[in-house]
Amino acid sequence: MQRDLKQFSFTDLTVPASPNWFLACPPQSGLAACKMQAPIYPMATAELRARFFDVASSEARVALVADQSEHNRYRFIQKSRLFKFVDEITVEFVELTAETSSLYLLSRSRVGWWDMGVNARRVRRWLRKLGRL
Repeated sequence: MQRDLKQFSFTDLTVPASPNWFLACPPQSGLAACKMQAPIYPMATAELRARFFDVASSEARVALVADQSEHNRYRFIQKSRLFKFVDEITVEFVELTAETSSLYLLSRSRVGWWDMGVNARRVRRWLRKLGRL
């Protein structure tokens, strides 16, 4: 699993064979790995990023671990409560127009084969929270 955001690209993303990841993509991204379409938000990319950071900071045991702000790309980790398993959450904000934006949101486990749906629930929950702000 690639941890360096400088070499990371959603357009070149290779997902593992294991089911322990979940990816939401902007409309018409064309990525076969996308498991759901991310919403279009009626706001500029900078506002979406600020609201996303509010969502991430509202979650327990989340920390920002890497950023490549020139590409609107950031990586967080979230540890599970009981066993402290580490999941990586990578987000990239995409400008669609001057007044609309969307995002790529990938949540994946660092270890193990099966995540019991944790990553899918996280992506859906964070997108729900983002839509309410």
